[in-house]
Amino acid sequence: MLFRSVAVQKDLRRCRLVKHPDEIRLLKDAAALSDWAIGRYIEQLRPGKITAQLDFELAGETAVEAGRRFPGEDFQILKFLTLCGPASASPHGDGFQAGSEVPDNTTAVVICNVRLNGMSMENQRTFALGKVDSHSRQLMKTALESNQAGLAAAVAGAPVYSVDAASQSVIAEAGLDEYVLHRTGHGIGVATHEYPEDMSTAFRPLMDQEVLVVEPGIYVKGLGGFRYVDAVVVGEKPEVLTRAPKD
Repeated sequence: MLFRSVAVQKDLRRCRLVKHPDEIRLLKDAAALSDWAIGRYIEQLRPGKITAQLDFELAGETAVEAGRRFPGEDFQILKFLTLCGPASASPHGDGFQAGSEVPDNTTAVVICNVRLNGMSMENQRTFALGKVDSHSRQLMKTALESNQAGLAAAVAGAPVYSVDAASQSVIAEAGLDEYVLHRTGHGIGVATHEYPEDMSTAFRPLMDQEVLVVEPGIYVKGLGGFRYVDAVVVGEKPEVLTRAPKD
């Protein structure tokens, strides 16, 4: 009996890039849960609260809500994290969160990342707490416009790097490109970070039903971070899965 080896790497990668309708359904359900959690943050995020306590309490509430919606299924909290003011100038915080309180008159980045039946979801928002200066509000506005530009560029057939280019052009036009310290986004699915790991260096065409996370950010040392993170299904018309408020 003769055996012939066949290279299947490209075909296997395509299987992971392009999501099955059942996977997209799970991602939509996970996105809806994370949206619910963002809603609870909007209600509970107030000056004086201990950030770690808030994160754990709302993670617990979200686990209860997941049990109500999906009894007997596999739900996990990946990361619930509140980063306020200067601590948010690093994408994952400054590492000194113990005892941190929510301050007044600043901005906060809220991270609600979850997993449902093996499919990961990222959902993050920036909120203003109290009276925030005009400079910070302009940074929030630019970060939001950058996020929206990237989501709109997730069109099947366009090169992968076009998502990065659309997002980063907004930041560059605002004269803020020196504050870009993090990639624009990545693929998501079974792994929280899937291919493409860095959109800016990927030149292949986007395929219908890929799922991307678009997360451009502006990070100003001593002031804070400003970013909005959403998941989007690539198509002729991109479908945004995360719908938590951005106002």
